[in-house]
Amino acid sequence: MYEYKAKLVKIVEAGTLNLEIDLGFRLKLTRQVKLSGCECPSRGTKDGRRISIQVRKWFEEYGNEVYIRSSKPDPQGRYWCNLQWADGQELCLNSLLLGLDGVKRIPKRR
Repeated sequence: MYEYKAKLVKIVEAGTLNLEIDLGFRLKLTRQVKLSGCECPSRGTKDGRRISIQVRKWFEEYGNEVYIRSSKPDPQGRYWCNLQWADGQELCLNSLLLGLDGVKRIPKRR
C-alpha cells in the first residue's frame, strides 16, 4: 500500500478522477485513478451526472489537495485508490459516495 499527496486535475466521472500525484523529490505524475469499493453510474446517465455534480461540490467545499492510498495497478493497468482530503478533515470520498443513491458497493479486490 502506498500513500501520496495529490491534487485534483479533472473529474472524469464520479468514481474516476485525474490527479497530479506528488511522488516526492519534485517529481509529479498525472494519472487517472478509480475509487476503490464503489461503482458509480456512468456520466451519460441522469444518476451519473447528479453524482458527478455532488463530487464537484465536495471538491469546491473541501479543496483540491488530497491524499490517496493505492497499491499496484490491476491487470488492466488501472489504479484503484482511497481518497481523503489533505486539510485534516477525516472525510473519505469513497465513504461519502457510498452514502448516495445510485452508488453500489463493490466487493474488495483480491
